[in-house]
Amino acid sequence: GSEDCKPTTINFNTILDAWAKSGGGRQAAERAEEILEWMDRLHKGGNADCQPDTISFNAVIDAWARSGDRMAPHRAEQILDHMDELYRAGDSGKKPDVYSYNTLINAWAKSTERGSAARAEHVLRVMKQRYADGDKDFKPNTRTMTSVIDAWAKSGEKGAAKRAEQIFKKMIASYEATADPDIKPNVHTANAVCNACAFTKIEEDRSDALKIAFGVFEWILSQPDMEPDSYTYTIL
Repeated sequence: GSEDCKPTTINFNTILDAWAKSGGGRQAAERAEEILEWMDRLHKGGNADCQPDTISFNAVIDAWARSGDRMAPHRAEQILDHMDELYRAGDSGKKPDVYSYNTLINAWAKSTERGSAARAEHVLRVMKQRYADGDKDFKPNTRTMTSVIDAWAKSGEKGAAKRAEQIFKKMIASYEATADPDIKPNVHTANAVCNACAFTKIEEDRSDALKIAFGVFEWILSQPDMEPDSYTYTIL
């Protein structure tokens, strides 16, 4: 065919992103994986213009995270692990980044599987370790921490509100110590903690959860650049 009609990585990534955002559940995620494999075959067959890159892999992780499938976080984790293997073997074009990890955490946050909040927090610890080891591409940000809090909120597990509050307080302390805008808690972070309180199912946790929720609400009101949104009031 004509050189002008050869597909490129950018073309494929646009298609992958469309499948990820299509709302097509498991089928869309599986289709995205097939397209990623097709890209790889074309590239290995001599088409240098369609090599899968970090964006390609991230779109497939995102497709699984949005799929609502029971196996979604496991598939997302396998894909990220595969990216990491390729990167460690010398392929710098497939290096996982903060978006890869945030999307995986999001997949665990959406999961109804028992222990999913602990898995989300484990992914956060991996990011923190890699960042501490000197790789700035793995720096956890506000979205990362908010998603982990969200995972605890949706877990309904014993002590979930307390754990959400602990992560939130660590964020506040880190931000106050560094003034780093990348880790500044926002109203969505605060709402995620309030969600953890609202979703508390364990009777003995409820009085604590109520105190935590109103403490977070007071914190929002004390921030000069923040105010509760309609969702905050809905939760409370």
